Amino acid sequence: MGTCSYVLTGTQQGMEETYGTTFYGTGRALSRAKSLRNLDYTEVLSALEEKGISIRVASPKLVMEEVAHASYVICHLAGISRKAIKLRLIAVIKG
Repeated sequence: MGTCSYVLTGTQQGMEETYGTTFYGTGRALSRAKSLRNLDYTEVLSALEEKGISIRVASPKLVMEEVAHASYVICHLAGISRKAIKLRLIAVIKG
């Protein structure tokens, strides 16, 4: 949450190693439990607001589990796909 998404294109390496498939999502740099312990949800909400991202959640815990710096994008690091188009987040609905 709070990071951009991308439309991806395949690479020759991806065709050879994964038959042209890639994976969805990210790896976790910070576990959900650690993000709950180490971060304050009001700071996370403020950071999202500064980026112009609107969020409505039933519980602050849901915000903390998906905080942006807890994840990292790994598919382009693996060389199996390339970023083609960047999409910017404008709203989040979690429930």
